[in-house]
Amino acid sequence: MKNLFIFIVFILAFVFVFVRAANAQSVDDIINQYIAARGGIDKFNSITSITFEGTREMMGNEVQVKVTKVQGKLFRTDFEFGGNMGYTIITPDKGWSYIPMRSDKPDPIPTERLKSMQNELDIAGPLVDYKSKGYHAALLGKDTINGKECYKIQLTSADGKDAFYFIDSKTNLLLQSRQMVEGNGRNAGKEAKEITTNYSDYKDFGGVLFPQTIATEGSGMGGGSMTFDKIEVNIPVDEKLYQPSN
Repeated sequence: MKNLFIFIVFILAFVFVFVRAANAQSVDDIINQYIAARGGIDKFNSITSITFEGTREMMGNEVQVKVTKVQGKLFRTDFEFGGNMGYTIITPDKGWSYIPMRSDKPDPIPTERLKSMQNELDIAGPLVDYKSKGYHAALLGKDTINGKECYKIQLTSADGKDAFYFIDSKTNLLLQSRQMVEGNGRNAGKEAKEITTNYSDYKDFGGVLFPQTIATEGSGMGGGSMTFDKIEVNIPVDEKLYQPSN
């Protein structure tokens, strides 16, 4: 009888471990589910350029915004504020920021700040095919973001910079990201601060789900919410957009 009891306990323990192993998900499982939920790797790879048009709530004002991306080549944000036009340009080797309320000419973006922004050149984002982009990914368990259960993923770049991504455990869509960003403009040279960005209202454009609302927490020029009512994929992009115009 004693031997039978030990045998039963052993079997139950084995089944428990087996079930946990079967249900356990790796960081690659979570990322692959995220990619599939957005539309799949083939759809991501088919997009070479994209533009977003809409408004941004910034410092209590509504600003007209247009974001242009060319895969691996250009990330540009144009905005209109109080009749003034400004922009930020990011390319693989240079970047400029022109804010007419601050300066009468474009300011070069400092190297460290530029590096932290160059992941915007990747339309698919760093999670997609992260290994070939030089990142290391780790699953840090679960967390709760805006009342929703999420998987927390740590993505570490080749130069040791960490970013954290929170993926909804039900929809497999990205809800929030957090990363340290160097200051620019008047804040150049100051200590880096954590930037928290929330993503919502996903909609299909060109076979890929993109968030129509992107909200950056905090106050000042960097904080605010962008809502896009027009998104176009694979349209021609004027070469003039790669250079500052002032």
